[in-house]
Amino acid sequence: MYIIKQKPLTMSDEQWKANITRSDRRQYLNTDYANWSMDVKSNAICKLKITYDEDLWKELYEIAQSLRYENFHKILNLAIWPECDATKRLQDILSVFENDIDKYLFFMSPPMTMDDMIYPHRDPTRGTSIYLPIGPYGIDYAPLEMYYDHDEYGLPENNSPTVWAWNTQCTHAVFNLYQPRYNIQLGMNLPYQQVFEKYNDLFDI
Repeated sequence: MYIIKQKPLTMSDEQWKANITRSDRRQYLNTDYANWSMDVKSNAICKLKITYDEDLWKELYEIAQSLRYENFHKILNLAIWPECDATKRLQDILSVFENDIDKYLFFMSPPMTMDDMIYPHRDPTRGTSIYLPIGPYGIDYAPLEMYYDHDEYGLPENNSPTVWAWNTQCTHAVFNLYQPRYNIQLGMNLPYQQVFEKYNDLFDI
């Protein structure tokens, strides 16, 4: 039989604060988009110079919450593109990519536990995704995280309608803790570098 004498764990207030779980993952990530390098934008993820108005953004969020989703994975639910005025307007805005789009989809991620997060991975098929964060708004939208060239990047707070292109063959993850998370993705089978070259004038570089 072992005799064990265990000392109490002692940490300063600063150490406790530094090690508690943070609800906002952006505190861990490089979200300073204005200072992302050209290397990141040309190989991993980049904002596009495509805009759409807030009324459409809010309408799409309402639609996203009303759809019936298929449980593609436990942590990833997909809805086939619904036909309505709002989605038609969005397709018109994104029509420049029409010839290269494989699928238009709504994505919903439910709140997750630490056992079922979307842990770092690469997609097995898609090459590129045109990505629109929909809801929730602000800090509550868990960021898409990209791991590239020894750094960890994340989308800024979801405060306005934005359109991104990202390389699904780069390692990425999502840690969504508190509420359903919705986005729209247009899947392309083209490699990201090819999309970057073909649609270069649309990339915010």
